[in-house]
Amino acid sequence: MGVVGVVKVECPGCGRTQDVTLVQSINTRTDADYYARVVPDEAELAQAASLFRASGATGRQRLVPTPNALVEKVKILDAGLEDWALELLKVLLLATVGDLDRVFLFDRVDRDAGIIHWVLFDEGARAARTLESPIAGYDRLIATAKPPRADELEIDRAWAVTAAQSLIAAAN
Repeated sequence: MGVVGVVKVECPGCGRTQDVTLVQSINTRTDADYYARVVPDEAELAQAASLFRASGATGRQRLVPTPNALVEKVKILDAGLEDWALELLKVLLLATVGDLDRVFLFDRVDRDAGIIHWVLFDEGARAARTLESPIAGYDRLIATAKPPRADELEIDRAWAVTAAQSLIAAAN
């Protein structure tokens, strides 16, 4: 069993506070298939990647820039979804809005209804609205898109834009 606690986290966009489960450590014998680390300084990314390699960890590994990005990764993991497919889906959905720079976050999945719930922030990230998309889009990406290589640790919007361009090029 890992060391787990609950902390209050304030959304920087809307200011709402919610309780979030914080895992301070994990039992590597039972919970060691996913590793994520917050690396806010881009200059430290290479060192963080090196530390992952040196640790001998064999599960999925992710480097994220903010605690909020870590919370989203945990929500995706808890939902049993692949973060790379959701990042790719986010880019495709944002392309329909016409603004790839908007903050767009996974909220939850309702498998019975076949819907993924999202939170889309306005341009200044001051207000948010909820959106839904069919889980069928996610399922199609899982079936057709190429997942990241094991050494790709930053599965984020930049990764997804490149992956979407490859997907579109392959379709043409």
